[in-house]
Amino acid sequence: MFEQDDIPPHQVGIIDFTHSLNGLQEVATFFAPDALEQALDFSDLLMLIAPPEDWLCRHQSHLARASACVVLSKKPADQSGLKTIQVKNDDAYRNCVFDLVESINKPSLVGVDLMDLLAVISQGENIRFYESPYTDTAEINKSYLSAHFQGIENFGEVKGIYIVASLSMEHANRMEDFETIIRFFDDKITTQPTIAYAARFTIDEPGTRVSIITAH
Repeated sequence: MFEQDDIPPHQVGIIDFTHSLNGLQEVATFFAPDALEQALDFSDLLMLIAPPEDWLCRHQSHLARASACVVLSKKPADQSGLKTIQVKNDDAYRNCVFDLVESINKPSLVGVDLMDLLAVISQGENIRFYESPYTDTAEINKSYLSAHFQGIENFGEVKGIYIVASLSMEHANRMEDFETIIRFFDDKITTQPTIAYAARFTIDEPGTRVSIITAH
């Protein structure tokens, strides 16, 4: 956690239309949908969680003012022209938001600036969030990564990739785990994409996991 005198490098604002992310108040500032103006004035990065298409259409001109804006949804935001990170299910919203915000504002091992993240997202139209399940194993090895990321379509053709290692305290001193993760994805990508890496400690979570955002 930040000391009281610490100032986060970026202000992240969230409008959550699922009303399920209240437990993340410590990592971002939440706004109601009718407080869009305040959210835009506050946020270096505005994240919209599962917004309805009609809401996006009504507020298109306002959203164009955002310093940076990204939608998290189970399907692309067709009408808005905004970049959408697709998640597989409702349960993925929390981890995706946590990985993005924590990696930007509280880097533990590798700092990822907001511009690194936005460069990855801006590289593709088809942007997806994938995550491995938590593991309490002694190390993150190639077989674990292969089991959960082997089947991703067109892995060799990604234009951008954002890789987050959420390391439990048992893994805190194992930089070789992070290096294994980097090598695993480096070996699979045949293009020269924009790549951003981040790692954070997950003191309040049950183990270690890996997540990626791919932009095709």
